[in-house]
Parts: sequence; C-alpha cells; structure tokens
Amino acid sequence: MGFAEFSTKLNNPEFAKWFSKLKADIGSLAKENNRDRERRLIALQHALVDLLDFLDPQKMRVPAKLRQRI
Repeated sequence: MGFAEFSTKLNNPEFAKWFSKLKADIGSLAKENNRDRERRLIALQHALVDLLDFLDPQKMRVPAKLRQRI
C-alpha cells in the first residue's frame, strides 16, 4: 500500500481507529516542554525506523539512506 492509498483509507473509521492513539500521542507531544518532546520524538523516530526495517527489510519502498536514526 502506498501513501496515497493509506491516506484514503484513513477516511474509513474502521481503519482510522488503529491510528487514533498514535494521533493523540503526537498531539500530546506538541504540548510538552522542549526537552521531553525532543526525547519522545527521537524515540518515536527510532521506533518508526524499526517498523520500516520490519515491514520492508529489502529496502524496496524506503531506501536505507532515508532510514537513518537521529
């Protein structure tokens, strides 16, 4: 599934419910002080890189140069 299809599926309440906690957590991050926000955003970025590595181990969709940890 590409980004366009994913974005379209987010309009489906059944699909979108899987991402409601993530959406709420990102909203909470925006309200935290800078140090806490930075620490949590770095942890989130690392988790997303891990997810990409799991879902796309051959790096067909997202190349390695775009998976660098911050």
